[in-house]
Amino acid sequence: AMAEENCGFRRAERLEGLDGNVGYLRLDVFADPTVCAATAAAGLSFVADSRALILDLRQNDGGRAGMVALVASYLLDRPTHLHDVW
Repeated sequence: AMAEENCGFRRAERLEGLDGNVGYLRLDVFADPTVCAATAAAGLSFVADSRALILDLRQNDGGRAGMVALVASYLLDRPTHLHDVW
């Protein structure tokens, strides 16, 4: 079912402005990375060379910590502590 919903990745594009080099990625859920890692890689790779990135999480209700870590790995340049669960 997640694959049919494009794993929550609703939109990936380059926006006009700043020489057309602004990436926009709308992500509505942090889906299971065992199912959705390839979709995440495709969306994040599409905007990878942008000078600026808008990561639209306004409709995101949360999800799997593994997908959060996967997305963060594209955005952070060194190992970074993301969260704790108690």
